[in-house]
Amino acid sequence: IQNAISYMKRAVKIDSVNTSYRFQLARIYTTSGLVKDAMLELEFIVTHDSEFVPARFQLALLNYESKNMEQALFYFHEVIRKNPKDFLGYYYIGSALMNIQKSDSAIQFLSTSITLNPNYLPAINSLASIYFGKKEYQEALRLFSNARKLRPEVADYHYKTGLCFQSTQSYDSAIVYYSSAIERDTSNDTYFAQLGYCQLMNRNYEEALTAYSKAIDVDNENPLYYTNLALAYSKLDSVKQAASAYRKAIDVSHPEVITQMYIRLGTLYFYQKQYRNALSAYRRALDIHPSNNEAQYYVALTLDYLNDSKSAIKQYQKYLKIVAYDSSQMERIEQANERIKLLKGNKKQTQ
Repeated sequence: IQNAISYMKRAVKIDSVNTSYRFQLARIYTTSGLVKDAMLELEFIVTHDSEFVPARFQLALLNYESKNMEQALFYFHEVIRKNPKDFLGYYYIGSALMNIQKSDSAIQFLSTSITLNPNYLPAINSLASIYFGKKEYQEALRLFSNARKLRPEVADYHYKTGLCFQSTQSYDSAIVYYSSAIERDTSNDTYFAQLGYCQLMNRNYEEALTAYSKAIDVDNENPLYYTNLALAYSKLDSVKQAASAYRKAIDVSHPEVITQMYIRLGTLYFYQKQYRNALSAYRRALDIHPSNNEAQYYVALTLDYLNDSKSAIKQYQKYLKIVAYDSSQMERIEQANERIKLLKGNKKQTQ
């Protein structure tokens, strides 16, 4: 490479206006990672030869890859002005617009790219992703389905087809395509996790357990997988296994979400009427986040169910103090006040 650069530089020095020599030098610079040097040569070419379209394209591409999107857009627009049938130019304009959060403007350029080359998958995938983000799932489904038919061996197109069906709550169809994605790639935990979610939605709890267990086999540090595994176990009344899954979720969770994990564990025990286990879990949540109003309320409620009136009253009062100005808690505030009034009345009658 160094010898090539040396000889090409000598050629350019001898014939400094030869744009072909400079273009070859720019290509060698690009191969060597000398992007700035390549850009200088390409800028010289586009300044001195208005018809040298490949130089404009390469300059646009280098700016695109360097995240200089405004400059990339300028040169790609010149490319399609010189060659209106350059589908790559339209694709890169659309992609650059997506990168600067102008997806609506990108649609027309990506659509033109696909019209010029119906088999160009990057344009199809990008346009489908825009429609998916806009919640226009039928149009996204049409495009992802086209991509899947063009490259049926690519697991991700089956997965994205499944996502479109899932987003319209067509869980049976989503399951079919997630399963197809997994047949082609068993190393992607997301495929298993989404399959598990759809099985949960269809109340196929045993199948959901299998899917989430396989997701965990691939990635055993994702707390969401353990949480959903626990949910599937709880639907099957397998309390011990559900609790174990919640504890594993706690073990791998970031500190800011551990509180919520303990609340979920407590709720699992609460609805199974295992109130002492529930109380223990809720108190662990409060140890981590003492001002969490949800945990405060459920500690009070659990003490209430354990017939510990004195402690329940104190806990309800603590909860009310925390949420005094929180309008979103009005229903619970009313319930807490009613329980305090009732518990105090029962206490007087007992005395």
